Amino acid sequence: LRVADDARPLEMGPSQLEADAIFEREWDNIRSAVAWAGGTGRIDFAEQLIWAAFPFAVLRMRYELEEWAVRLIEQESLDRPVPGRIVVTAAGFAMFAAEWQRSLPLCQQTVARASDPESRALAWHSATISSMMLGRIADAKEARDRAQAELAETDDPFVRYWVLYSGMTVAVSTERTSVPMWVDRLR
Repeated sequence: LRVADDARPLEMGPSQLEADAIFEREWDNIRSAVAWAGGTGRIDFAEQLIWAAFPFAVLRMRYELEEWAVRLIEQESLDRPVPGRIVVTAAGFAMFAAEWQRSLPLCQQTVARASDPESRALAWHSATISSMMLGRIADAKEARDRAQAELAETDDPFVRYWVLYSGMTVAVSTERTSVPMWVDRLR
C-alpha cells in the first residue's frame, strides 16, 4: 500500500514515467494484495489500493482494475458495504469501455455513498459522458450542473479537472456558443 500511495502523486505530475515504472513493477503484488483484502474482508485496504492505482490504470488502460472493483462489489453485504471509490472505479472503466448503460447506475451508487470530492467528481463526469453517449442530453446537462454546483469551488486540481471537463464536453456537443466560457474556466 505504501508503494502505491507514494507512486500515485507521481502519476499526476511530471514524474509520471517514474510512477509508471513503479506500478508496472508492483502490479502483480497490487493484484495479490487486492485479492487478499477482498477475501479477508479488508475492504478498506482494497479501496486504498484500488484508488492509489486508479490514475495509472486509466492512463495505461489497465481494465483489470475494473474487474477487481466489480468482484468487491459482488461481495457486498449490509454489514460490509463497498466504498464509493470502488464503485466509481467500476463506473469510470465502464464509461471508458463504452458500456454507458452499465456505467450510469454505478455513477448513481457512487454519488449516493461517496463523500470525497474526487470520487464524486469522477462519478458526475462519468454520468455526463454516459448520458451524452446514450443521447440523454437533459440528463448529461443535469449531471454537469450538479457537479458544477457541488464541486466548482474546490482547490483540488484533479476534482476541478473532472468538473470542467464535464462542462466542456456538454458545451462542445450541445452548446457551442458557451465553449469560450468553459475554455476560460479551464485556464
